[in-house]
Amino acid sequence: MGIDSQLKLKKIMNKIYPLLKKLIFIQKVYSFSLKIISNLFIPIQKITEYLSKIKIFRILIFYCLPKNQEILISTNLGKFIINTNDNIIGKKMFIHNEPYESRKVHRVLTYLNENSLKISHLIEIGANNGSVTISFLKKDKNLTATCIEGDTYSKKYLDYNLRLNNLNKRCTSIEALIGEKSRKAKLVRFKGDSGNSLVLENNDAELDKYIKKLNLKVNKIKDVRIQKFSEIALIPSINRDTLIWLDVEGSELSVLKGVDGLDVNPLIVFELNPAGIYSLQKYPEEYLQEFENLFINCGYSEAIMLSEDKKIYKVENGFIFRLSQEISNSNAHEDILIY
Repeated sequence: MGIDSQLKLKKIMNKIYPLLKKLIFIQKVYSFSLKIISNLFIPIQKITEYLSKIKIFRILIFYCLPKNQEILISTNLGKFIINTNDNIIGKKMFIHNEPYESRKVHRVLTYLNENSLKISHLIEIGANNGSVTISFLKKDKNLTATCIEGDTYSKKYLDYNLRLNNLNKRCTSIEALIGEKSRKAKLVRFKGDSGNSLVLENNDAELDKYIKKLNLKVNKIKDVRIQKFSEIALIPSINRDTLIWLDVEGSELSVLKGVDGLDVNPLIVFELNPAGIYSLQKYPEEYLQEFENLFINCGYSEAIMLSEDKKIYKVENGFIFRLSQEISNSNAHEDILIY
């Protein structure tokens, strides 16, 4: 290399070197800034994690979320997609970080285990977004299930959540409305409450009474067909190891009267809502008596309230009325396990 070339190279290096020094300096500044940001972010992240466990904070977050948005939440028993318009089931799952009714599922499984009772298949009627069935399947790896949901809107989230938790191979989902006999009816879905749909036999007066009683707003009314339990081929035959879980908003008696084979005594969980029965049934005492006679005639022996104290009632004359009185005293409704 000649002298001229060496001089040219030196001039170039003299120009590049300061630039390289600046670049190295910039890199150091950038690296230092990242460390500061990281050190600031860690305590902020810990504070946010702590606040996210406080229910009042999670309530505020839920109400700040955009309406009618599908969001993914993680719970102690799997992941769920919920809609932010759902102010009952979805909101409770978001706030409590657990599937809706999962504590009652735990009480049922605990009681069955303590009394040497076993189940091999769950049939949930009125499955909504699948929180009950998914809780059962997560807690009992040997259990299979059939989910029945009559509302297309809720059925969509049911299928989402079964696939999301890799449970669709252990659970069959069916879109159907179950009743005592095949007939036409109307399905009424209310705003902000996907778990409180109502099935009516074209009775506008009954709907108006229900709306005023519970202060609800109608979202959509859809013509539907009720099917008898035994008409649906995808439902497996029931036996003593079957658990039928009902969440059908006042249609429990109609559903059970359409189930052939209750005399084999499958375990049943149903909701008893005395206030709803006395406000909506034309002859509430006769309704309760018919409910009671169904269980007595099928040979059931015990009924257990699924509240924390788990009060046990012998299935005999007057037991439904005693249960109703107990629930009415606390001004509530209660789920009952009967076997």
